[in-house]
Amino acid sequence: MLFSVLLVAACSGGSTPTIGPVSTPAGPASSPGGPASASTPGGAPPPAGSPIGDIAHIANILTPADFGAVGVSGANAGNDNASGNGHYIVYAGKSAADGGIELDIFLFDTSADAQTDFGDVGLYKVDPAMVAEIGADQVGYYPDQPGNTASTSYDEVRVLKGNAWFDLGIPSNADSKAQLTALAALVVARGASIF
Repeated sequence: MLFSVLLVAACSGGSTPTIGPVSTPAGPASSPGGPASASTPGGAPPPAGSPIGDIAHIANILTPADFGAVGVSGANAGNDNASGNGHYIVYAGKSAADGGIELDIFLFDTSADAQTDFGDVGLYKVDPAMVAEIGADQVGYYPDQPGNTASTSYDEVRVLKGNAWFDLGIPSNADSKAQLTALAALVVARGASIF
């Protein structure tokens, strides 16, 4: 099952934007490789928590232990539903909009292409300290996004780094900004050779 990309819908004058399904970015990205040291011999995935040097192992960029360490419960090993240049990774069997944990990563040929597709985070732009803590080029934080049912909401961070951008969504909670910041920093650090 392919999960929808979460993008900010256009809004006017101070209204609250919504995040909703849209089509994936146009055009496939190149498949950048990484240093041989980032994966184990024979193409096996690198040990949990290691840098990702091959997009074939991108679902391992975050682990259940990473989520647990910041207080996000219910994460399992990532499941990548790849399509084109997008990797739609779920860690609790369902999308963030359905109450799960989701990381969507989009890889591009150039940083200019990534920037164009990432767009402008508008009012949801974060302070420079959070951008620096994550190690990103740009960041947006979207709290309390409505889910697919009335009882579901999720918080999301949207990050641009080099030739990639990603969305990371978790169930809404009082600590989500700090949790998402820590997790996004791990994604940036571990994905450095493919971003």
